[in-house]
Amino acid sequence: MDLRDLPRSFTAAAELPVAAADPYQLAAQLGAEVAGLLTDALEQVDGLAAGRVERAGLYALREAISRARRIGIAGQQLGRLDKPAAPRLHRRVDLAVMLGQALRQRAREIDGRGLEVRQVVTSATVTGDEALGFTLLQAIIDWALEHAASRVDLALEVPGWPSMARLVCAFAHCPPDEAEGFDVSRLDTVSWRLVERATAVFGARIARRARAGRTLLSIEFAGAIEPRLATMGGTLLRLDAAEAEPAPPPPEAPRLLADRHVLVLAGRHDLRGVIGEALRPLGPEIEFVDCFEEVAAFCTNAVPHVVVYEHELGGPRMARLRTQLRAAVPDLVFVEIADESRGFETLAGCGCPYVRVARDAVAGSLAAALGFELTRLDPRGG
Repeated sequence: MDLRDLPRSFTAAAELPVAAADPYQLAAQLGAEVAGLLTDALEQVDGLAAGRVERAGLYALREAISRARRIGIAGQQLGRLDKPAAPRLHRRVDLAVMLGQALRQRAREIDGRGLEVRQVVTSATVTGDEALGFTLLQAIIDWALEHAASRVDLALEVPGWPSMARLVCAFAHCPPDEAEGFDVSRLDTVSWRLVERATAVFGARIARRARAGRTLLSIEFAGAIEPRLATMGGTLLRLDAAEAEPAPPPPEAPRLLADRHVLVLAGRHDLRGVIGEALRPLGPEIEFVDCFEEVAAFCTNAVPHVVVYEHELGGPRMARLRTQLRAAVPDLVFVEIADESRGFETLAGCGCPYVRVARDAVAGSLAAALGFELTRLDPRGG
């Protein structure tokens, strides 16, 4: 299938009116999906207790728990999106760069499921809220991975001027011989509700079509900034970087962390409380774990945006994991909490820089350390 053969306008797919989700219906749907996954997980746990679970069963258990966790996070994000007072920062957002980052963070999960993601991507810059745009792209990936029965095709283009960026996602949701009896409402999961709502809040248009066992999603972003491109061997090169308007200064840590995932390895409850108080105003999703093994297991499934850990619980294994994960996700942030540090400082263990924050300075320095490190790893604020 050539991605350039995908429908090029909303005449080929039904445009979907999107309103704020009914909180009672959403709560019922979220509860039903989580309960279904946890029921499957409980059966696997019962089998494990009886000594009947093999390696495939353990993978299924982890998959069920991971999906239940993602549904819970999606519910939290939907709740924030429907708050009228939620602040939005409008700036230039490179959808191509952001899509690449989102896919890199999910590379392990995609490989683990044996799926292929094929891309035809053109540089496409729009004006909007960066954190919201990243939430939208992650929600699209979540939804596609949840339902895809084969390869996922992604296309990003700027089809004409006045410029409009279009993102297309297509995949088979069932085998062709099962398409006639397939209930397409099965695609309307919580992850889809997040795709709908994030698209509407971003100010884009959304359309979806299901036909012959295949699903096509098309999102159009109005007001794209027209790129001047040259093509060499299929690679698109931006020519107007020197002529572009000066980029705005990098956003502060609160915007960079909004709707992002932070994994915290801390054993002491008092330290967990201080870290949580320092991070929550910045807007991330926070998950606490007790040991390095939980960090490694978490990152096997999906790499977070930030890892904060106690020095005593990290050690050489954390250094090896940091080097390994940074090779796959260069902008992944690591912050070490240590007694002997002062304020915060940047270190270069194993040739892989990371930040260390003093334990007694977490309340006052953790946010500043994160802002510094996020900007250093990605000066464009991506």
